[in-house]
Amino acid sequence: MMLLFLANCFLQLLGVVFFLLGFFPHKNDSTGAAEKNPYAPPAVIDRVVFIVIDAFRSDFPFSDSFHMPFLQSIVFNTTHGLGFSSYARSPTVTMPRLKALTTGTIPGFLDVLLNIAESESTSSLTGQDSWLHQLNVHGKSIAFYGDDTWLKLFPNAFTAYEGTTSFYVADYTEVDNNVTRHFEHLLPSSLDQLPWDTLILHYLGVDHIGHFQGPSSPLMNIKLKEMDQIVASLYRYLEKYDQITNSHSMIFLVGDHGMNEIGNHGGSSVGETTAALSMLFPSLDVFQRDSLHEPPPENPYQLMSMVEQVDIVPTLCLLSGIPIPKGSVGRIFSPAIQLWESKAEAKNALLSNLYQLLSLKHSPEITSNVIGNFESASNNEILEVLQQLQQELVVKSSDYSLTKMALGITILGLCTILNLYFTLAQFSFVDILCLIPFVILIVVYMFSSSFIEEEQVLWYFSCLSLILFQVLKQTSLFTTGYQLLLLGIIIRWNQTGQKHADVHDLVDDYIAPSSFLKFMLCICSSFMPSFRSPSPLSFLSSFLIASYKLFSADSIHIPLLSSVKSINYVSFAQLIWCTLIAGALATPNFKNICCQLSLFLLLLTRLENMGLYVLYDLLQRTLPKEGIYSYILFSIMEPLAFFSLGNSNSLASIDLSQAYTGIKSYSLYSVGFLLFCSVFSGPFWWSIHQPKMSMRKWLSPAFFFSSFALFILTLSCYFFRHHLFIWSVFSPKLLYQATWTILYGFTKFLLQSLLTSLK
Repeated sequence: MMLLFLANCFLQLLGVVFFLLGFFPHKNDSTGAAEKNPYAPPAVIDRVVFIVIDAFRSDFPFSDSFHMPFLQSIVFNTTHGLGFSSYARSPTVTMPRLKALTTGTIPGFLDVLLNIAESESTSSLTGQDSWLHQLNVHGKSIAFYGDDTWLKLFPNAFTAYEGTTSFYVADYTEVDNNVTRHFEHLLPSSLDQLPWDTLILHYLGVDHIGHFQGPSSPLMNIKLKEMDQIVASLYRYLEKYDQITNSHSMIFLVGDHGMNEIGNHGGSSVGETTAALSMLFPSLDVFQRDSLHEPPPENPYQLMSMVEQVDIVPTLCLLSGIPIPKGSVGRIFSPAIQLWESKAEAKNALLSNLYQLLSLKHSPEITSNVIGNFESASNNEILEVLQQLQQELVVKSSDYSLTKMALGITILGLCTILNLYFTLAQFSFVDILCLIPFVILIVVYMFSSSFIEEEQVLWYFSCLSLILFQVLKQTSLFTTGYQLLLLGIIIRWNQTGQKHADVHDLVDDYIAPSSFLKFMLCICSSFMPSFRSPSPLSFLSSFLIASYKLFSADSIHIPLLSSVKSINYVSFAQLIWCTLIAGALATPNFKNICCQLSLFLLLLTRLENMGLYVLYDLLQRTLPKEGIYSYILFSIMEPLAFFSLGNSNSLASIDLSQAYTGIKSYSLYSVGFLLFCSVFSGPFWWSIHQPKMSMRKWLSPAFFFSSFALFILTLSCYFFRHHLFIWSVFSPKLLYQATWTILYGFTKFLLQSLLTSLK
């Protein structure tokens, strides 16, 4: 069986790799650098300050609900600012968004993986044209301070720099102070010659607060006020500097992406894709400006006119007098045209942008002939053509390798057939018949974007139906009612999915606001596993975990805990790791190992969700322990637990906060391991609490269903590759399903093999 499983995993991994290489091809970005075309206008701007506030959603600077008074006064009450809502295309994570902000290209969805596994080789844009490259070519110096993703993307672009890690989300103070502390030498008080022509600052505090406490946290307004004061100090300094030197500066204030109502990002909800964008001109006037307007019903965050995020690139380049990067699909912001003194220069800016976009479709000769027809056109006509060209180029930016996709599907299909053969050979016809409805269910929902978005409903309905089915088996009505009650509470604990994720749930209405409830649920969930373990170290681990969770919870105000708030939580968590390991080694039997694993999963669970494990424990004690019915129930509880913890098929539901438990700094392997265990903690809990006698017996059906689901999903992605929701719905689901089938399946097999070998 071990050899069969290893061969099964290898085949699945091989099939997934081939399919992903075809479905998420690494884009062949244009090589070489652009040169000035015949229509290039003169520079308007002498220096640029480019400020990125990570996860800077569009309503943060423009809504009355948040506190950025200086920025609002410049944009709305003077002629020195422009404000927009910018559309950040999925995936809404930092690295692909920075690629869009600097090269003007549409990054591939595979960049979401490269964002996690950043390295100089996978992330570098050294060979791709960007406005940073153009500035370097034209002798401009660039200083950078902030998120070290920039240093990986542009390793040789900066004359002065210091990076801060973007993945240690527990810090939202020092990570920004380490940027601002450089102002003393970046902005000399004597107003002497500046040590830079372009200054890039990337602040991470807003994003980190969002991940930890959400956009409604009291900390968010404090952080936004800090960002507003930073913008104010830069603006006032440059205002004086421009006046003394008779030059012009520009401040770009942008968000690389937004965040949803939970504070996460990575998906395609309107909160995540609607980022803020402002352009400030301390010594120039812009009279044609947009004002705050009522957001459309479908996007409550769009308080200003919407522009494409890639449009920042040609706007910055044309105003700075440098060529637009070769592969850019952006078009200049129409209000920025008025910054040129003459109408001829303004029109040349549009023609220069048009020339660059046409060159992506045609040869230089054809481009020159085509653009000649627009020399007598009006600015509005050229703007319309730019918009049409951009739409065409964006659609063509996605490419597939159908051969690799077909090869991957074939390998996964063979793997599924192999697993089906072993399942049919091992079980009776009646048992197989009971599994057929779930085969049909997988086929139906994998071909439906709506079912994938709200997959949790299928598992909730299936589990509730199976519990009710017990009545036909003469199970006690009291037991059935008890199980339905527990399931009802589990289902209502966290509202998830993509369409109704912001609907209130038990956590929002009762648990999060109540310190007493969180205290009691933390104590109960921490000590419940210890009562099953014969090792006294289990009670010590339970005590330490409960203490760690309560001490580190800012939302719990208990007088007895106030004196220990200064504890070193990293060292505390490391002590718990040691205790768990010691407890497992001291008494290596089935019950104790299950206990230590349960406590490990609890440690990686948000405080508000710890009570779910109490409900899981109470429910599993009442479920049948043998037979096909028992196997199906325990199998369904794994995806049900995944969704009940607040996860969904959107990348935005990934909770990074628990991935830094006991870690002082970012490490790909340690953070990746803890993040994986945290996200799949619910399914892991049910897999280790499956009846011991059935762990080995039902391996074949488990292999079949996981490989079959992945096979059907790859078929779905192949046929729906031009579907409207292919990147926002099917692609994230593909990543989740591949992780579930291969990584989760492999880990589950190892855990169950270990447990069944113990007494």
